Amino acid sequence: GLANYTITFADGTLSVTPAPLTITAEDREKVFGEELELGTTAFADSGLRNDDRVDSVFLFSAGTPADAPVAASPYAIEVSDPVGSGLGNYVITLLPGQLVVLPDDSLPPEPDPSTQPPALVTPVFDLPNPPDTITVFDVSDGPSDPGPVTPVDSAPGETATATTEAAEAQQVQGAMDSAATGVQQAMQACRQETPLGSELLDCIANALGSYASALDDLALDLPPELAQVSAIIRQAQTGVRDIRTRTDARLATAATDAERRAIERDAVEEAVGVVRGAADEVRRAIELIRADDPQLVSVFSAQGASVVRAIESVEIELVRAIGI
Repeated sequence: GLANYTITFADGTLSVTPAPLTITAEDREKVFGEELELGTTAFADSGLRNDDRVDSVFLFSAGTPADAPVAASPYAIEVSDPVGSGLGNYVITLLPGQLVVLPDDSLPPEPDPSTQPPALVTPVFDLPNPPDTITVFDVSDGPSDPGPVTPVDSAPGETATATTEAAEAQQVQGAMDSAATGVQQAMQACRQETPLGSELLDCIANALGSYASALDDLALDLPPELAQVSAIIRQAQTGVRDIRTRTDARLATAATDAERRAIERDAVEEAVGVVRGAADEVRRAIELIRADDPQLVSVFSAQGASVVRAIESVEIELVRAIGI
C-alpha cells in the first residue's frame, strides 16, 4: 500500500554518550623504614569496552617515604592522570586506595619505663679554672672506676622543637581533614539537590569558596609550599563561576530540551577540567615540600594530600552528575 503515499525520508540522530569507567588505586602495605615506589600500573579498572585500555596512571601517597609514621597509617593512595587508548569514550571516576605502614618487627621493643632503674644524672658545673675537673661516682651497682667528666656539646632543645613542630603540624592536618570532609558533604548535597545545570555550578562554586575560607584560617600554620592552596581553590571557584556565566548565555539560545541537556553536560565536563587542574597544582606544590625533619616532611605532605582528596571529591560528584 506504500504506492498510495509520497514518501519523504528524514535523517534522525544517534547520540553516543560516554560510558562510565572507574579506576581504583590498589591497596598497598609496607614496613616502616622502607621507601615504597608506587609505580604507574598498580590500579584496577572497571567499565572498559571493546579494545579500549588504561595503560598507566599517576599514583601519589604521603605514606611512601621511609620515615612515614605508623601512627598516621593508613594513608590514601591518590590516582590521577590516566593514560591509555579510547579513554575519551568514558566518564572516568578515580577512587583512592590505601597504604598501610606496618611496624618494623626487627627493631627492639621499647623498654617499659616502670621496670628501668633511674638513669644516672651527671651534673655539669661551671668550673672555676679551665684545668679543673669534677669526678662523679655511680654507686648504684657497687664501686666503679671513676674518671673525669668531659662536657659534651649538645642541643637538646632542637629535638624538642622538632617534635613540637611535628605535633602542631599533625593538629593542623586534623583541621584540614575536617575541612575536607566538609567540602565532600557539601558536594554530595549539591548533586542531590541540583543534579545538573547552572544551579549545580553555583552550588559547587559556593562549596569551593567555603573550603578556601577554611584553608585561609590555617594558612599561617602551613609550610611555605602549601601557603597558596586556598588561592588555588579560589581560582577554581572563579573558573566554575565563569563556566556558569557562559552556560547561562548558551542556554538562553537553546531551542530544545535535548540541546539544553547537552549544554549543561558540556558545562559540567568543563568544570571537571578546572577542578582537575587545581588538584594538579596542589600535587606540584607537594613535590616541592622541604624540611630538615623528615617527619615534618611526611606530615606536610599529608596536609597537601588532604587538599587533593577534597578537590577530587568535587570532581567525583561532578562526574556522577553527568551519568555515573
